[in-house]
Amino acid sequence: MILFEASIPPDLLALSALRKDLSARLDTLCPADPVRQAILLTLSEIGANTILHADPAPETVTVRLSLQGASLSIEIEDDGGGFHDFDGACARSIVKQDHLFAESGRGLAIIQSMVDGLSYVPGAPNRLRATKRLAGERPTLLIVEDSPILLETYAAMLSGSYDILRAPGFDAAIGIAGSHAIDGIVTDLHLEGHDGSALIDALEWKADRPPVPVLVLTGERDPDRLRAVFNAGVEQVLSKPVSPDALRNAVAAMLTRNARNNARMFRFFSATIDREGQDDLPARIGPVLAQSRHARAGFGRGDFLCLFRRPGGHRLVLADVMGHGLAAQLAAMRFRAAMAGVHGAMPHVPCHLFLSALSRAMAKDLLLPEAFFSLVVADIDEDGLISLSAAGHPRPFVSDAHGITMVEVDGPFLGLFEEVEYPMLQLRLNPGQRLYLPTDGLDARSEQVGRELPDWLAGAVLGQREAPFAEAGDSLDAEIRATLSRAPEDDWTLVMLEPAA
Repeated sequence: MILFEASIPPDLLALSALRKDLSARLDTLCPADPVRQAILLTLSEIGANTILHADPAPETVTVRLSLQGASLSIEIEDDGGGFHDFDGACARSIVKQDHLFAESGRGLAIIQSMVDGLSYVPGAPNRLRATKRLAGERPTLLIVEDSPILLETYAAMLSGSYDILRAPGFDAAIGIAGSHAIDGIVTDLHLEGHDGSALIDALEWKADRPPVPVLVLTGERDPDRLRAVFNAGVEQVLSKPVSPDALRNAVAAMLTRNARNNARMFRFFSATIDREGQDDLPARIGPVLAQSRHARAGFGRGDFLCLFRRPGGHRLVLADVMGHGLAAQLAAMRFRAAMAGVHGAMPHVPCHLFLSALSRAMAKDLLLPEAFFSLVVADIDEDGLISLSAAGHPRPFVSDAHGITMVEVDGPFLGLFEEVEYPMLQLRLNPGQRLYLPTDGLDARSEQVGRELPDWLAGAVLGQREAPFAEAGDSLDAEIRATLSRAPEDDWTLVMLEPAA
């Protein structure tokens, strides 16, 4: 099951951005630290040495992360020159004598020591695969039992393969679960004053850590009672007395199932985040051609676009959540929903009054109190009239044969005041003119961010003013990525509009 896949050019900055993205996705999967470190080190070392030392150099490097049984597998594929003595290098483990895996003095030997499996097949393409068990070397189990003798007995049965935490009762178990990273729980059903079901219920409400699988040991024979235990969400119930082999096998199966379930959820969650982060505009919005270009600073994205229908035209909104990454994208998703509600209640009002209503709702009803947003709104009428208004957002700008003109529609951030008026400016694009809507990630370090264009961006825009619309977008995208690097400090978005022929 493929969890992640991406292709990059042979560029160390692109590799750095890819590693950052994969690291954030691994954080969501929540594997043990040794698993995470092994996967990221393999990517960093093999990726860097492939880019720097392959002869001939590759044109593309592709990375895949997949789930194979209870292990994670990272596959690094390239179309450059192969390393035909890989098996010999593994046998020798002499890092600095093997040119392709020699960077930084670590490379192959350290990767071998950290992963459970390593293979390399030269060819077209070359393919390296490393695997690491998801559970790590020593998963941690919490054993909950109010009989001291049984507590030590179960600990002795499992201590050969797991790190053991002991809890002599319900309250102790809750305390330990709140202060330690735990991979699984083995608990007696009947605890003094409580039972195993109560423990499961209590742990399910802890939102600051991933769910922990629970195995219950019991002498209970009442089928209705056992059914209730299963319905509480336990992984398995074993009847007492339990043999060492039966207990060890049940725990191993429980952890394997949990690892696979976590990986499935990771895949679903990351795919959902990726879909939500894609904001592709239609090629035409009423009387104008449209396109957007963007890049993110990590897993998740705080910039987003919304396109609403309104009487006589469309409403285009470009918004930016302060920050980047997954937290910013989750805030953006919530804000998008709130904004859609406000627009749905008053689709007919002009863009500056829409901003006033949105700001009033955020100030009065405390929508998203911990987040700050900037946005620019463009109401595009069917007759070609464009109305612009902005809240704390970088200025739009227009390019034409004479140069670049900044559009001054500066308004305060949303939610600071219950009653605030936002300026509005109206314009019509003539043939040869283009309207641009940027976010501040295009000039994150400037003291004049949003008020003036950086020289490099102004030059890039003017250099493409006579190019066809789609070609100009491609060229601008390439120049922005080259300037900001493939690992930008902040998310960035640039929307381009021009009158349709």
